[in-house]
Amino acid sequence: MIWLKVILLFITIISVRPGLFGENYSTLGIITCGLALFLHLIEKSVVRKLEISNYFKVIVILLCVYWMYLLTQSAFLSSPLILDVAKGFITCIFILLSFAFMLSDEKLRVSFCRLFIRLMILVTCSYAITLILAVFIPLQSLQIFHIYINENVKNIYFPFTPIYGVMTVEGHVFQRFLGFFRESGISQAFMIWAYVSLDKYRLNRRLNKILLISGIVFTFSTAGIGIFIATIVLKMLFEGKKIRSIVVIPTIYVCLMYAPFIGIADKLVTHSTSITDRTSSMLTSLEIFRNNLMGVGLGNSPISEHSGINIIASLHMIGIIGLFLILLFFFYPISYVQDKKYYLVAISPFFLTALLSQPIVDSPGLYIMILLCIGESKGEPLLSSHGNRLTDSIKAKQKVTLF
Repeated sequence: MIWLKVILLFITIISVRPGLFGENYSTLGIITCGLALFLHLIEKSVVRKLEISNYFKVIVILLCVYWMYLLTQSAFLSSPLILDVAKGFITCIFILLSFAFMLSDEKLRVSFCRLFIRLMILVTCSYAITLILAVFIPLQSLQIFHIYINENVKNIYFPFTPIYGVMTVEGHVFQRFLGFFRESGISQAFMIWAYVSLDKYRLNRRLNKILLISGIVFTFSTAGIGIFIATIVLKMLFEGKKIRSIVVIPTIYVCLMYAPFIGIADKLVTHSTSITDRTSSMLTSLEIFRNNLMGVGLGNSPISEHSGINIIASLHMIGIIGLFLILLFFFYPISYVQDKKYYLVAISPFFLTALLSQPIVDSPGLYIMILLCIGESKGEPLLSSHGNRLTDSIKAKQKVTLF
């Protein structure tokens, strides 16, 4: 039954925001989550052991408070989005509570994470296969179906390669890797988490690392490259590799500024709108926030475009209380998890993406990942999918496969 639940949980995470199907098929995600919870309740009722881990209880409470604040603020400020906020509240809390119950089962959590990481590696393999086949076969001939995300068509190519769109630079056309999420700039955060978590799930093979790094690069996300390098630098600092990190820090600047096609210098010439519009909305948001610390409310923004593209751009709407609650549910777990350094490394790509790049702070998928990062940072020995403790001596004797 555990693998059926794991599959249902995976379908859920890609069917709710910011998943690939989250814009149009969130009902499917709610159904699969409910079915997985139903199976879990049946299983646990037999052994009479149903509980939410103490590690998860605080984050569940904080997120409930955050959504109650948004709902109260929307009602008080007559937000035109109050119904959307209410729907978001119900959906997010249901998904959060369901996953908190299920991920409290360590065997289920480990099995889910291993499958999730493996599938991200496999979809990157699919991208490579698609590109190779496209050399010999017209790309459109490889299309198997398409989906709509925010009224934009996203094609899925054989064998299973979601493409965000194309990036055209000086006549060169690049297919932007999308992965399992609605935007390339969101997918990179999940792949960075997968990369830093490989050790946790006995998947730390060189080929797996290469594939995940390739997936991050081929999102052609400037923010993604910067966040990946920043996360690796943070990891090296925590591991005591200060000399290496000193060398890598200048590399961040060089890569962000001058990387071909995806560097800021090139994008200011070829895709300046994506940078300048976002920067403008962030600066305007900060200016409005300075004059209205409590926020103007969701949907009441005077900014015409990108008003909620990230946390900074949303600041003038959610106010200082909203910002405080966001910082709490991202970083309060550091106060009680045992492996504080790992938690900070694992959560960094999601926080930086939400802060600077993408509107994911109200997404159920983000809350699931916070639970996973907490679960990985408890400091207790992990369980294998068969329930065995993965001590170093056992791992040394076990045969490790590619995936």
